[in-house]
Amino acid sequence: MDLSNIDWNAYWNQAVQYWAAVSQSWAQLTHSCDQVTHWMMNDGLSCTVFLIFIAVCYAVVAYVAHGQKRQLAECRTGYGEERFVQEMSAAGHDAEVARTVYQYIEDMHNIDFPILPSDDLYMLGITDDAVRRATPLLLQALGREAQIGRLMKPLTTVEDLVKFVAEAPRVAEYVWEMQTA
Repeated sequence: MDLSNIDWNAYWNQAVQYWAAVSQSWAQLTHSCDQVTHWMMNDGLSCTVFLIFIAVCYAVVAYVAHGQKRQLAECRTGYGEERFVQEMSAAGHDAEVARTVYQYIEDMHNIDFPILPSDDLYMLGITDDAVRRATPLLLQALGREAQIGRLMKPLTTVEDLVKFVAEAPRVAEYVWEMQTA
């Protein structure tokens, strides 16, 4: 490759223009950051108003959530763990499983109002990840075992979670099935 025919001045000019643009962008960015810092440090009234606004928003959200919980508790007066277990048993589900799932949801997720089988897990604050972590714990507590290859459909309601756990074979049943096979 012959380097004698290359216009080095053109390359140099392009490099200088590039670094000038980078330098200008950096100056604009730092100037913007300086303005925000200046506003926060020197304009105490604006910063105080902003913080008060955030605190008021938080208080409103907390008040609305508390009101909804109180309303649910009032609406569901007389409904509790025993009635939940009775309804789940009447629907053909294992009472022990229903009781354990109810207690798990109530204790682990700090639910302070009666839980219905039709309650949406997400609305109770129970994410899909929390369900995935809880399932092995519930199965183990009830002496049940997850079946390999059993597809786990999305569990959306409390009743879905009870059904999923109740349909898992007991550890003894699973061992017996393997020995006879």
